[in-house]
Amino acid sequence: MLITIEPTKFGDEDFQQNLINETLENFKRVSSERPGSIRYPGQGVLKRRNNNLKNSILVKKIIWEKVLNLEGDNE
Repeated sequence: MLITIEPTKFGDEDFQQNLINETLENFKRVSSERPGSIRYPGQGVLKRRNNNLKNSILVKKIIWEKVLNLEGDNE
């Protein structure tokens, strides 16, 4: 199930931000009680980005070889 929220329908900007923060906190609480049961879009983006910056992006060997072979194709 996907739930979308249009924050401008809920009053002023402070109320909107509080609603978003409260909703995310509820998701986190339920997720910690039942791991893997609830996720929101973009939830893992920052964690993956930091991991990729620290450890590089994993690429299958066959794909990397194809990338390396592209160098000669531009001439």
